[in-house]
Amino acid sequence: MTRSLRHSVVLWLALTGEAGAVCSQPAPRVCSEFFRAAAVFTGVVTSRLAGDDETQFTLQVKERFRGALGESVDVAVGNDSGRLDLKEGREYLLFARRARGRLEAADDCAGSSGPVEQAAERIAAIRALADAPTTIEGRVTTRMNWRPVPGVKLEISGNGRAGTVETDERGAFRLEVAPGTYSVRPLTPGVTAFDLSTDDPRRVTLEKGQCGLVQFVGAPMSDR
Repeated sequence: MTRSLRHSVVLWLALTGEAGAVCSQPAPRVCSEFFRAAAVFTGVVTSRLAGDDETQFTLQVKERFRGALGESVDVAVGNDSGRLDLKEGREYLLFARRARGRLEAADDCAGSSGPVEQAAERIAAIRALADAPTTIEGRVTTRMNWRPVPGVKLEISGNGRAGTVETDERGAFRLEVAPGTYSVRPLTPGVTAFDLSTDDPRRVTLEKGQCGLVQFVGAPMSDR
């Protein structure tokens, strides 16, 4: 682990008091998680097989949003602080990644998986992705206390084009783009990419309807 990454991990634990998961920023959203997942679906838990390090769940698939799935699917959930607490007989919305030749799901960092009765807004967001714009968005904050830094200029370039955005009073920026690959570069001195940015600002590859999420840190403009 590099020195800068160790610093970010220690900083995050100091800010949150949580040792279970190190979370990327900005916080995950459906328009990002959907395209990162190998499978997105709703399903009812029909069985579980507990092991020392993980629990294997079998779910009867109710609705498929992403991925090639049969009528039932097995999903592994680690027995750690980021685990999903799935109950037999209940229906869930799951965003599952593929690793080690199987599907895995977790709930670290307030991800979008969860009980289907609490997922109406997320399911509506999934259905809206087909008509949603493709965007690059993010925030610039101070490193120590996450206060917004307004007035920061950033250049977004890719697909043979380049444009400039400026952070608002919330330290946020957003630009609609065509699907493709882009880079995001701060033009304001003293602003750098956060080590745990959700997307790497140097290379953000987007599909139709996807949002690229990037995080930068810097000193308040009054200190410059």
